Amino acid sequence: MTQPSVRGDTLSRGIAIIGLSCRLPGGIDSPDALWSALLEGRDAVGEVPADRFDARRFVTPDMARTGRSYTAAGGFLDDVTGFDAGYFGISPKEAADMDPQHRL
Repeated sequence: MTQPSVRGDTLSRGIAIIGLSCRLPGGIDSPDALWSALLEGRDAVGEVPADRFDARRFVTPDMARTGRSYTAAGGFLDDVTGFDAGYFGISPKEAADMDPQHRL
């Protein structure tokens, strides 16, 4: 067994990655997809998906107007409705009424 080496005030040790997952905006669903997006300089910001809410009802370019958003862009995950509610102890009715972002 090799001994850890000391560099300055830090201890250098090997690490083991035992699992890795990605679920990010822009359809990034794997470490390879993340790496590709980074190499390509891809922008993962897009318009509000139609299945989230009707952005036309809540968005205005007037930043001074209260109760509204002035942008319809964001980093949105694909398929936020696809999750196993039962695994988390959430009833089907409660899951249907939840905001998709809260399911995450």
